[in-house]
Amino acid sequence: ALSSAASDVYKRQRQGYHCGMRIEFVYALLLTGVCLLFAEPIIRLFAADPAVVDLGVRFLRTISLFYLMPAATNGIQGFFRGLGRLRLTMVASLLQVVLRVVLSYFLIPVWGMYGICVAVASGWVLLVLIEGSYSVRTARALTMEKRED
Repeated sequence: ALSSAASDVYKRQRQGYHCGMRIEFVYALLLTGVCLLFAEPIIRLFAADPAVVDLGVRFLRTISLFYLMPAATNGIQGFFRGLGRLRLTMVASLLQVVLRVVLSYFLIPVWGMYGICVAVASGWVLLVLIEGSYSVRTARALTMEKRED
């Protein structure tokens, strides 16, 4: 059974993790809203050519729909960094970059700019799948360790 002090620390850790994830998700939702509503003024900060602005607005509005995924992975990566398990976040990040590059190479000729959106979103999905599954397993293992103490 957990001692009272250890139980309190564990509860605070869980509360901190859940609070951090809520902050990540609220931030992602706000950022998505800003990008959807103000896409054109944001893109006009970087380009004046109407064709470039049009393409940039469509890209920003499309990619912003997926901002919840990096929000989730940021929180999960913080969990692993706190445990000192940096190798997992490094490998998962490397795999998602490779996936993005490969998918971009094949999808841009077919879907153009939307091929990049699919590649980026696919990389984020891969991160959520890898790190999410490991975080659930790790949290369960830590919970079992704490119960045995």
